[in-house]
Amino acid sequence: MKIKNILVTIPKGLGDSIQCLPAIEGLLQHFSNHSIKLVCADFLVNLYKIYLPDIYVVADKDIEKYKNIEYEWFIDLASLDWSFKLKEYIQYKHIAYHKFYTCQISEGFKSKIVIDNNESDALFFDVSGRGGDKFYDKPAWSLEAELISKIIGDDKWIDDNMFPRLRYKNKQYNNNTILLLPGGTGAKRKWPNEYFKELIEYLLYKGNDVDLVLGPEEIEVIPFYKNISGLTVFDNLSLVQLSKKIISSNYIITQDCGPMHLACALGKPVLAIFGPTNENCWFTYNSKHQKVIRKGEMIRSGVIKNLESWKDWPTVKEVISAIPTIYIYQDYNIKQKKGE
Repeated sequence: MKIKNILVTIPKGLGDSIQCLPAIEGLLQHFSNHSIKLVCADFLVNLYKIYLPDIYVVADKDIEKYKNIEYEWFIDLASLDWSFKLKEYIQYKHIAYHKFYTCQISEGFKSKIVIDNNESDALFFDVSGRGGDKFYDKPAWSLEAELISKIIGDDKWIDDNMFPRLRYKNKQYNNNTILLLPGGTGAKRKWPNEYFKELIEYLLYKGNDVDLVLGPEEIEVIPFYKNISGLTVFDNLSLVQLSKKIISSNYIITQDCGPMHLACALGKPVLAIFGPTNENCWFTYNSKHQKVIRKGEMIRSGVIKNLESWKDWPTVKEVISAIPTIYIYQDYNIKQKKGE
């Protein structure tokens, strides 16, 4: 199939954009003689320029520069107001996107796939309960991958072994650094800072080097963490700097957030602490070194209520027990035997 230009939009959030990676891989497989232009939020551009080398990446704010190009396909994986507006600037022969429907509160959300003027039901986005919560039983990336399969007329390339990944050859670092990521947007999904502090003190006590990265949402807790003796705190890192910090660390402990998705897509060993959100949907990675710890019932509904009062978190002791012993430095045990 001869395709000259394909324009693809992805969501503005880090985690949501990473969930589009299997769909992008599908495009690369099936349109090998094309030119794919990926439109993303400005803060994501440099990250994807490094880790998606086969794709031309542009910021959404610069899209007007490309309005005189005619695209064979405009594939809108973002399906949001900002991406719909791109239709005013660009020329295209075909278009594909999701049309979302908000149902009654008790029924959740549904969507349809739209290709040109044709609509069809989206298999993986029916969280009404009547459909068996299909979306929440499937990886989040299934939504975008299904759209691509409709475009190419083939879904055989989608299988259970797929997962979001960035183009990076992982290697082991000979260090004992454990990186903690207590940040990201969505305060209702955050393991309590007091728990992180207790975990940090234990890891330092065991002899580990412990680094912690805070983002713009955590400005108010920077003094809280910087008062912990022995802890190295990084803040205001760019995504590229964050990715390099993740790559050079030995083990990652995080919660359900954008940096968690980045660490997993880079293939690093990860322990992800989940609270109300569903790991069957959002922790869709394929590594024996990447796992989830949770406590209590996960949310399996299209409508999530009362997250402000969510308290059913794993304890610090439970999280420590879930860390593979090979990642906990043993010098402390050796010193104890010597009576130090």
